[in-house]
Amino acid sequence: MKVLQTSRLSLHEFEISDAPFLLEIMNQPDYHRYIGDRGLRTVADAETYIKEKLITEYKKRGFGFWLMRLKDGMSPVGFAGIIVRDELDEPDVGYAIHEDFAGNGYAEEASRGILKYVTEFLRFPVICAITDPDNKASINVLIKCGFHFEKQALVFADEAEPNIYNFFF
Repeated sequence: MKVLQTSRLSLHEFEISDAPFLLEIMNQPDYHRYIGDRGLRTVADAETYIKEKLITEYKKRGFGFWLMRLKDGMSPVGFAGIIVRDELDEPDVGYAIHEDFAGNGYAEEASRGILKYVTEFLRFPVICAITDPDNKASINVLIKCGFHFEKQALVFADEAEPNIYNFFF
């Protein structure tokens, strides 16, 4: 199901048939470096992740991470969306771009679309984003979208301290 559109992108709920793309993007070196290894090694693992994590979030909250496709041709380029994490005080905007499509402004465009979606439908007063302090590309996206650095803090017990950014509506 299509959730939102921007000038170049269409964001859709993940379906089981998107598992090969999800597997590929979640096993890229930069994904592991900046986001983490989610332990997906097979298409079956990715199918299970879609069923148990992504589709469950859509049903529970009405939002989650959405597959990002180019509007012309519908090629998948990444994913973006909103997630609620127990470790954070606010809902979290996140995105990942396939390395073949990096550097084209898709993360910024999707993030701006998500912020508009939050304004129109979810009406959160604040939304946050977290990123590895070394992920300069992601930090630039957040700043361009109007996020403000809040702090660097331990969020997940087994990972380094990410930067936390906030966006106030």
